[in-house]
Amino acid sequence: MKFIYTKVDDHASHYLLGIFRLKKEDAPTYAFMKLFPDYRTIFYYPVDTKMTSKKVTGFVTQVLDGTLAPLYRSEKLHPRWNKYPVKVFVSNNYHEITQDRNRSVFVQLCKI
Repeated sequence: MKFIYTKVDDHASHYLLGIFRLKKEDAPTYAFMKLFPDYRTIFYYPVDTKMTSKKVTGFVTQVLDGTLAPLYRSEKLHPRWNKYPVKVFVSNNYHEITQDRNRSVFVQLCKI
């Protein structure tokens, strides 16, 4: 496990903030990234970003214990996502659509 500290005003920090999907306006904050051998990443963000040693320690403990759910940043669900035969989904409704055993699902991922 590695801890990284960066100043957000530094030009090089924009790259690091991008990796963690954070913006300069999010600072001060902290996040946890799990990187897997197949290059998948899961991000964890605190609910309360007030930085005290007790809160940061509790946050890391929850992540390592598996008691904190990862936060998937997502586009907002379109109001008419279910109106047409081809469904549109984002990370917030992905499991609802793809894990339904009563339907066959073909998923095409594309960048719009």
